[in-house]
Amino acid sequence: MAEEAKKVRTSAKSRFTRKWNEFVKAINDNKGIDFVKATFAQLRDAWSMVEGKHDLYTLFLTEEEVEQNEPWINELQELYSEGAVIHARYIEEHSQTERKRIEGLS
Repeated sequence: MAEEAKKVRTSAKSRFTRKWNEFVKAINDNKGIDFVKATFAQLRDAWSMVEGKHDLYTLFLTEEEVEQNEPWINELQELYSEGAVIHARYIEEHSQTERKRIEGLS
């Protein structure tokens, strides 16, 4: 049962990694607020999924094994937190730019 849960967790991590890469590409390619928001929403969903699958997997582990697996989830948590900061900064910067553009039209 633990091996099956680990496979599911690994699959969820793969999805998270793909969504992270899509999000970073959207930022780097300056795809615009709507697209960045959409890719971040997908990243948020992937984070929730991987976190849940990790929690399920740890139910099958000993206390020592749970501790050994903490760096695995902590690394993803840090990545997601970094993404949240990048997302907020991108939205703020582009909102300010849009406001200035609109004010210039008035």
